[in-house]
Amino acid sequence: VYAPSSIAILSFIVWAHHMFTVGMTAAAQLFFMYATMLIAVPTGVKVFNWIATMWKGSLTFETPMLFAVGFVFVFSMGGFTGLVLAVTPIDIQVQDTYYVVAHFHYVLVAGSLFAIFGGIYYWIPKWTGHMYNEALGKWHFWLTMVFFNVTFFPMHFSGLAGMPRRIPDYALQFADFNMISTIGAFGFGLSQLLFLYIVVRCIGGGVKAADKSWEGAEGLEWTVPSPAPYHTFETPTVVKKARRAARIDQQDEDRADTADACSRVLRRCGAEAPAMVSEVRENRITLKKLLVVSCVMFGFGFAMVPFYKKLCDVAGLNSIIKPETVTNTQVDASRTLTMEFDSNVRSGLPWTFRAVEKSVRFHPGELVQIEFEVRNNSDKVLTGQAIPSWGPQVAGRHFRKLDCFCFTQQTLQPGEVRRMPVVFVVETTLPDDVNYVTMSYTFFQVEGREGIAG
Repeated sequence: VYAPSSIAILSFIVWAHHMFTVGMTAAAQLFFMYATMLIAVPTGVKVFNWIATMWKGSLTFETPMLFAVGFVFVFSMGGFTGLVLAVTPIDIQVQDTYYVVAHFHYVLVAGSLFAIFGGIYYWIPKWTGHMYNEALGKWHFWLTMVFFNVTFFPMHFSGLAGMPRRIPDYALQFADFNMISTIGAFGFGLSQLLFLYIVVRCIGGGVKAADKSWEGAEGLEWTVPSPAPYHTFETPTVVKKARRAARIDQQDEDRADTADACSRVLRRCGAEAPAMVSEVRENRITLKKLLVVSCVMFGFGFAMVPFYKKLCDVAGLNSIIKPETVTNTQVDASRTLTMEFDSNVRSGLPWTFRAVEKSVRFHPGELVQIEFEVRNNSDKVLTGQAIPSWGPQVAGRHFRKLDCFCFTQQTLQPGEVRRMPVVFVVETTLPDDVNYVTMSYTFFQVEGREGIAG
């Protein structure tokens, strides 16, 4: 009870983890980062609830149970990648890439599709009056599970390599992973045709389903014929549950007269009152502990602001280096790198944003300067901000900037055109197998904030 309640409450204060790249303050980033990490705790409790429910149980793995177990596995995978995205410096790097696509499909497909499939296989005997083909159902599960992972697991690597979402075409460096995902997507889609065949065949006929199709089935629907008739219950049903050993046997209570029954109830309540009070007290203590832990985590998060700034510097985010550092850098003339510049704008925004030069060739350790041009095509003042990414991802760790407009809000007047420089050095420690680098900038519009004219 506490876990889903905590998830419901905390879900109101994690929404900005989708917006780490819009230019929010470090304090706001830390708040939503730690809030997102905190919500993983009750979510983990729910996963352990599901596993503990199955632990040492007499399980039989028919198709509904296979989809239930598959749901736990796939959902947990999505939860782990969600924790990765909760870390702000990492999220800024993979924001709006295929890593995010992989993450939310692992969560949503498990949370909806796998659960729906399991529910349909569980209740379709009651709906149709016929048992589905168990062998075909298991084929459907395994094909769905395998092709789902073939489709979406490689997207983690595409995203880490810098492939953005919502693009009609992509660079050649992403072709291999996209080929694997495409094969998986076709297989995943074709697998659902098998599911459609199973459902249609079950509706049309098959082995007659028993009133109680599953050994462990509980609920009123399993007490009526399959399929359930219209006007299933003419009179309200009486549901009786087994009483605890400490309570008086039901038959004895039925034979007792009204006064005697009332007195026994009162005596029972009096005997159980101390236990109830103790349980309420323990629940209050637990709730207080949860509140204290939450406050400590948020306080720790705000106290980590200086450390967070240092972490961004180490990770290469906002890493503007000093000019004297470059003068001491050795140029590796034995290697020549090619860097291609890509730029894009969120669809529908009134900006034109492009690299003045599409590509440059240079040596590692050499000082390089290029320019990007942005134009405000609207009739009002607009503020925007550019976020960079690199492909392959490893190149970002060896990329050092002297001057850059990235992560700085730009305010442009109507029709204004502005050229913005990027001065950088690629370290000589860049791996030898990396000779072609793509630097991509995505330009976002910042709503409702005053920009910094660059």
